[in-house]
Amino acid sequence: MQVSSNIESWKIDTVKTLSQRGEGNRLEFKGILKHEATDDSTTSQSEWRHKLETEFTSFANAEGGTILFGITDSGNITGVPVPEERFNGFLNNLLSDVNPQLDLHTTEIPLPTDDEPPRVVLVVKVNEADTKPVQTSRASYYIRINES
Repeated sequence: MQVSSNIESWKIDTVKTLSQRGEGNRLEFKGILKHEATDDSTTSQSEWRHKLETEFTSFANAEGGTILFGITDSGNITGVPVPEERFNGFLNNLLSDVNPQLDLHTTEIPLPTDDEPPRVVLVVKVNEADTKPVQTSRASYYIRINES
């Protein structure tokens, strides 16, 4: 199946195709949208945020890419609950200290379930930055090579 570069046209079948292909130099899967503090969690909120910043900035410093929230690294489609606040506000807050700001486009693909709250796959397209390099809040620079 040919996948359109226009994420607004994506449907659940597109997500299934991508999840089967796996991650690559322009595609990243994230099982969760927000840091979940658990007793067995070894990642702090700050470390988790920095890891996400590195994913976003590495795409911007390369040729761009797409991050799918609600798909595990192994390609299992779990979705993320639709939050009370909109996703764009969450992403803007998460990436507020990235410099220069990123050019992002988002769309939500509903999962065919009766879950409450509803679950979606959040698709975030990170465009290649016009001004490079893009740095994280820790003044670090990254570029995407293969799956990392």
